[in-house]
Amino acid sequence: MTIAEAVRAAAERARGLKLDPQLMISEVYEAELLRRLQQRLRGGVVWKGGTVLRLEGSRRFSRDLDATRVAASLSEARLEKALREAGEGLAYLDRLEVKRQPRSVTAAYRFTVEGLRQPVRVLVEISLRERVLLPPGVITTARLAHPWGLEPVV
Repeated sequence: MTIAEAVRAAAERARGLKLDPQLMISEVYEAELLRRLQQRLRGGVVWKGGTVLRLEGSRRFSRDLDATRVAASLSEARLEKALREAGEGLAYLDRLEVKRQPRSVTAAYRFTVEGLRQPVRVLVEISLRERVLLPPGVITTARLAHPWGLEPVV
């Protein structure tokens, strides 16, 4: 299923459940961005916070994707490049802003989807200075990807 098809399916499902389609469409984009970033940064970042809770099956909705860089060899320039590449070809993407901050690299993705009152926004923040205290576990994007017919990644 393409991203555009998944977005349409999410909007239809939300309307059928009498929910705000913006939330479900946002989840489609989060799942796809997470998959794309996981492929590009494999082993270089550890996902944290609400992102991990959602991947582990929580119904908690997260409006952003948070990670910490664990591989010192993963340069800020490479993070910026991966964040830009993750947005390439995403349906309805009309704005992408990648910024290098003193303690992180952030990307703000904005999607203008026809029929929604306002754009869908997804923020990705990768911390550069936090320490990871416990060894990272293996996670999969399947819980987020499968409901929308998207390809998961481990």
